[in-house]
Amino acid sequence: MKKILWSLILLSLFCFMVFASPEGFVSKPNSGTDFSLISNLKNGMNHFDFGDAVEINLSLTKNAYLMLLANTPDGKTVLLSPNGYNGESFYRAGDHSIYLGTAGIFPFNMEDLYDVQILSSTYPLSFFEDMKESFIGARQTYYTFNEQAKEMLIQSRMESSQEWIARTFSLTVSSSEGNLQFYSTPEGATVFVDGIEMGITPLFASLKPGIHELLLKKEHFKDLRTNIMITANQTLGKTFSMTPRWGNGEIMVDSFPQGAKIQVDGKDAGVTPNRVKMSFGMHVVSIFKDGYEFFSKLVIIDGDEQISRDINESLTPINSLSDPMTNLTVMIAQQEFEWKLDGIVQKNTTVKLNPGYHVLEVIKQGFERFVERIYIAPGQKKVLQINLLPLKGLLIVEVENTFATVFVNGEQMGKSPCSIALSEGNYQITLVAPGYKAEIKDVFVQPGMQTEIRLTMANAPNNF
Repeated sequence: MKKILWSLILLSLFCFMVFASPEGFVSKPNSGTDFSLISNLKNGMNHFDFGDAVEINLSLTKNAYLMLLANTPDGKTVLLSPNGYNGESFYRAGDHSIYLGTAGIFPFNMEDLYDVQILSSTYPLSFFEDMKESFIGARQTYYTFNEQAKEMLIQSRMESSQEWIARTFSLTVSSSEGNLQFYSTPEGATVFVDGIEMGITPLFASLKPGIHELLLKKEHFKDLRTNIMITANQTLGKTFSMTPRWGNGEIMVDSFPQGAKIQVDGKDAGVTPNRVKMSFGMHVVSIFKDGYEFFSKLVIIDGDEQISRDINESLTPINSLSDPMTNLTVMIAQQEFEWKLDGIVQKNTTVKLNPGYHVLEVIKQGFERFVERIYIAPGQKKVLQINLLPLKGLLIVEVENTFATVFVNGEQMGKSPCSIALSEGNYQITLVAPGYKAEIKDVFVQPGMQTEIRLTMANAPNNF
């Protein structure tokens, strides 16, 4: 009897030596029963760029307990599943999809080869009970084993289960660069990414995938800070509008013939030639002289000294024996609006004016500002029909610690960080990311205003 017992002990030790790989993985593929497991990485991928979700599809012929391990490039062994946000280890027979993590985020945060092993048993593993207390105490989403823990796992795998399967596969993680095409209004802003100066807009830059901190700086303008998300092998085009600081600019206004009257936003500003001071922003500059067509245009003063905004206009003589005066009628679909002609507020929708170029503006709260430069020939009667567009607000969503899928009233709108243009109203914003508790925020978006959601998502509760 003692000889038989010693024989079984020696056989067990032999099995342990043969079946356990140096890295702590089980090397024998199965226990030789009719229990089977089919596995493959979702979408058939075995190469993942930063930002890609790492998921595996499984098909079981019997109810089974599952454990997934990863050997990381720096020599650690990490428990992928179960983990701190998905404590399930028991799976019924059938098909399953298991999220393992995101490339670029621990434990897949290094660029190199990862070995992953699936351990499946139709019997519960004593390992879960042995490690439960240690795992909960660690308060980690993914538990990192020490050498003792790996030995415990193999012994449980080989000695406690009569029906089991081990599957091993490899995957590669890399950070293929993505591209960002920078534009700014105005151009010429200095671009900093993660604190490093990249150049002047317009600018094309290649960046590693992930979330980056962006800073745009330009003299006479407020600094613009935001976060951007770069996806591998994709080009993101972004235009950033910079806000002028309070200040003044100056332009030269001249004409041929000289001596024409100058108006800025409907107010007298001397006669040509003259240097005219204007505050930063958008203005309507008009030039007019008896016997010549009216001239009016939009000028934006933004502190950019590289672009000349001087006006030197050859006025067009009026060659007409009849009355050259024109009529303009504006028909606006909305009510309770304000409209301006050459910077001057008008009380009537039909006006009599000099022929030439004029600037028309229509302003109504909650609607986009309508601005158009028009030409009216001598003696012409012109009718303009205008339908104002509702003004939208901008929703900015940024999550500091992950890429979250953003839903607006249940409709998927993209991944954070993102900017979403929305009409005025109440919205329910839902943020979802694997391994994190869903965040639900109710916001009211105001026309022309920016509404921001900036947060750190909390890890989902430990389900062990």
